[in-house]
Amino acid sequence: MGEASRRKRQLKAIELSPHLNRQLAFLQRSVESYDKAFEDEAIRMATVIRVLLHVTKSSKALLNQLGPLPDFWDGAVEFDPENSVSHSGLVALAQGTGGVGYIAPLDDVPSHRRTNFDQWWNAKVFVVQQDRVLSRRDLVLIAADQDGGAHVDPSLDEFYYDLSKNNALGWVAETNSGATVPLGSPIFPAIRQIAHEILKSLIWGYTCERRNAKDSVLMMGLSIKANS
Repeated sequence: MGEASRRKRQLKAIELSPHLNRQLAFLQRSVESYDKAFEDEAIRMATVIRVLLHVTKSSKALLNQLGPLPDFWDGAVEFDPENSVSHSGLVALAQGTGGVGYIAPLDDVPSHRRTNFDQWWNAKVFVVQQDRVLSRRDLVLIAADQDGGAHVDPSLDEFYYDLSKNNALGWVAETNSGATVPLGSPIFPAIRQIAHEILKSLIWGYTCERRNAKDSVLMMGLSIKANS
């Protein structure tokens, strides 16, 4: 029997609910592994998030098939177009005994709110020089469709690549010898934070503490505005 002639059965909402439970369990297992230092799990998180949320002309996201979308827990620092430095709304800089680097702040954010899905999904979370922009949607789809989640593409979104490999945000750390070194990639911590926001949005009472939370100082949402 050819693929074109295969019949499909329409599933009822009650039959789709176990799929949601399964995907959320996948996501929780991935964040647990990530938090144990298996940070490549961020790519698998992106694939699960794509299944949950991404709508195309030919397919519906799982959450859309189950009913109206909830408002989403949003802990990102909002983009300010007057800010003259790079914007990284999802991640924090953590300084502690292990050095300085980007992390997912999880619940430890300056503020949070509930945001409708479209605004949350498409908000600018990385901005450099006003014209290089990534949203949550961009991060998830590039990681899933280009960077190894569901597909490895021979080419990769340039801004995503520069954030990952070329310190596009421009922040550096100073070593004990006085030399400066670029910080690592913010991509995986950002995807980890998106996963945290989704779990808080969909699971009542969900919370998750950062590893070594008492051993670091966080900086998030740095803003510098030029004098008018």
